[in-house]
Amino acid sequence: MFVDEATFFNPLIKFAYETLFGKGRTGRRRKFLFFTRRGDEFEKPIEEADLKYYEGQFLIESVPCKFLLIEKIAHVISAKPEIHALFGRVDSFLLYLFPQIKRYSYEHSFIYRKK
Repeated sequence: MFVDEATFFNPLIKFAYETLFGKGRTGRRRKFLFFTRRGDEFEKPIEEADLKYYEGQFLIESVPCKFLLIEKIAHVISAKPEIHALFGRVDSFLLYLFPQIKRYSYEHSFIYRKK
């Protein structure tokens, strides 16, 4: 099985998200100041602990997708694609300078194989 999901593998994104909107699924805020959380009430980025639940049944391979850090900020503050592209160029430059940070991308592809 193959899925693409948002993650909390980046501690900066996790800290910002939980500071703005709260932790977990219960009691989360939809808005904080001018920031609006997207998605429904059941969505939450995957954490390492969430994967542990499935490791008994599956071999899980995690593959980072396009690096998102600064561009993720643009997704929260603007719906304009040109703003996303500008912030995305900053991410590309950071990835060029520090290629090892790709593992901290917001989005990962997960491949689940039966044990």
